Amino acid sequence: MMSDELGVHLNAVHIPSYFIAKYNPEHGAGLLGDKSHSVIFDNSKIKKLIPEFDCKIPFSQGVKEIIAWYKNNKDWQVVNEEINKSIDGITGAYER
Repeated sequence: MMSDELGVHLNAVHIPSYFIAKYNPEHGAGLLGDKSHSVIFDNSKIKKLIPEFDCKIPFSQGVKEIIAWYKNNKDWQVVNEEINKSIDGITGAYER
């Protein structure tokens, strides 16, 4: 949804957490454990406890709001070249 809203092509590369942690321990350490498995979160528990709870904004609309916020807040449009370099290195190593 984000790439569609931005009008760019998404080139998703799925890399296992253990590979990221091996290649870059600083960034990868936080991915091991429970974050290395897919999970689904829902709001059924809060709806059971508070029946009047109702999400008013679907994610598709939230994406539009998030992107609009970033476009209007130039101070948050900073590219972290160190992280970019690390991600490019991990992706390149994984593809090799």
